[in-house]
Amino acid sequence: MAPLQRSTVALIAIALLHAPLSADTDAAREIGELLSLVRTFQYQGRNQDAINLCNQILQADPDNVEALVERGILRLAEGQFRDARTDFGSALSVRPHALMALVGRAHARWAEGDQHGAQREAERAIGACNDAIDEDPLNAKIYFWRGLARLVLQQDEEALRDFTEAARLDETLADAHLECAQIYRRQGKPDRALERLTEALNARPDYAVAYLARARVHFEQGDSDAAVADCTAAVAINPGYAKAWHNRGLIHLEGGDASAAIRDLTRAIKADPDYASAHFYRGEAHLASGLIGAARADWENAREIDPDGWAGKAAEKRLEAVESGELP
Repeated sequence: MAPLQRSTVALIAIALLHAPLSADTDAAREIGELLSLVRTFQYQGRNQDAINLCNQILQADPDNVEALVERGILRLAEGQFRDARTDFGSALSVRPHALMALVGRAHARWAEGDQHGAQREAERAIGACNDAIDEDPLNAKIYFWRGLARLVLQQDEEALRDFTEAARLDETLADAHLECAQIYRRQGKPDRALERLTEALNARPDYAVAYLARARVHFEQGDSDAAVADCTAAVAINPGYAKAWHNRGLIHLEGGDASAAIRDLTRAIKADPDYASAHFYRGEAHLASGLIGAARADWENAREIDPDGWAGKAAEKRLEAVESGELP
């Protein structure tokens, strides 16, 4: 079935969000619809919308394992590592052998800097996946989850084999193609990465995240036009996709088009006012345009939003250069 258009999905989501979940036999169907929308929003880069839908499900059913796992995945993507680990732990307290929860908690521990704990969790997850594959050797998702666990152990070749097998068993599993592409990119095989990202988009045409990943590979290979085209496709799917506006702005800035960079970075900031990197780079674009006052304001915002991150620190250096007279 072809994916729903974004406008149709949004209307359905709004209707479901504002309608309390039933307490009768329709509740399971309604929750299933919400979970389907959660996954659609994940593909489209609409993580906060997806989190809101998970919250809706969990208000009605606090022990819904699928919603806990999906929210944990989303929180990982948003850098909310402790909350993600809590969600995966809650899922495991309900269903101790929930494979994706085991894998997700390993990734959360790794992101928090607990490498020993992450490796221990990953090894446990791999063992559980091995048992599950013995029982159901044609289940693509189990191979996919085992591949994710192997990434924690930095077993890229083994993970690649698992993602490849997952995609072979279910060629519509767009996430498996994306993970293959990420490995190929790290291995310095951009052509293979581009092939896999195109496969991901064939499987899921509304996969805005994959368009953005492919844009990065195109840009790294010096094909700015293709990179801009993919960023444009991503924002056509999700006009509120701050990262896509941000990345397209960076491509314009790198290409010397400061005005286009300012426009795109402004859209990124409108979508996410706390996007420190967008503030910093818009400051750079303003500087390139000779607008030092606007540049300074952007750098001050970046420093305030993210004082300990790279964008805040880079902005601080720019502001020091302004104060010392090194910048006009």
